[in-house]
Amino acid sequence: MILVSVRLVLFAKRPRPGRVKTRLEPELGAERTLALYRAFVCDQLRLLRSMSERCEIELCLDGPPDDSSGLGGVPISQQGDGDLGARLSRCSRRVHAEGAAGCVFVGTDSPTLPRSILEAALRGLEEGRQVVVSPAQDGGYVLLGIDRPYPELFDGMPWGTARVWRETRDRATAAGRSLLQIEPWYDVDDGTGLLRLVEELSTPAGRARAPETARVLEEIGRL
Repeated sequence: MILVSVRLVLFAKRPRPGRVKTRLEPELGAERTLALYRAFVCDQLRLLRSMSERCEIELCLDGPPDDSSGLGGVPISQQGDGDLGARLSRCSRRVHAEGAAGCVFVGTDSPTLPRSILEAALRGLEEGRQVVVSPAQDGGYVLLGIDRPYPELFDGMPWGTARVWRETRDRATAAGRSLLQIEPWYDVDDGTGLLRLVEELSTPAGRARAPETARVLEEIGRL
C-alpha cells in the first residue's frame, strides 16, 4: 500500500515571456516557447492529478500565479527567495512540518514523465528509502523523493550543471542516507531535447502521456 500522505510537489516557474525555456527561444521564438512551457505544466499537473487519490499534490511556484486558469484546484504555494537549493530546502521543511510522510519533487522539464517512475519513487519511500532519485540524462535529475528534509542535498549544489545527480548521490552516501536510483528520464531544455520529445510524441504512448504538449507542437508545426 502506498503512503497516502506522501506529497507530490510540482516545482515550477510561472509562465512568463522570456523567463521560461530560454534555450528554446532562438529556435521557437518567445511566444511559441511560452505556449510550449504552459503545455508542459499542464501535462505534469495532469500526471500529478492522476495520483491524487493516493497522495497529496501541490504546485509550488516562484511567485504568485499570474493566471490560475488550468490549475484545476491544485493547492498552490510559493517557493520564496534564494537559489534553487534554498527554495527546495524551504519547501521540504514546510511539507514535513505540515505532516507529510515524504516529499517527491517533480520538475516541469519532462512532460512525458511516465507514471511508473512516480510509482517507483513512492514505493521506494514506502519501503524505507530516505532518498529516491530519477536521474536526468543531462546529469541532473527529473525527480527527487525524500522522507524528510536533508539540507545537505540542497545547500551549495552546482545547479544547472551535469554534476547535480552525481553530487546528490555522493552527498547522500556520505551522510549515510539510504538512496534508491530509479529509472532515468530526459529533460527538454534545448533543441536536442525537443527533437527527442517530438519523436516520442509521434507514438501513441508518448502522445497519451503529454496530450497538451502534443497539441501545441502540432499547432506550431513541429509535430
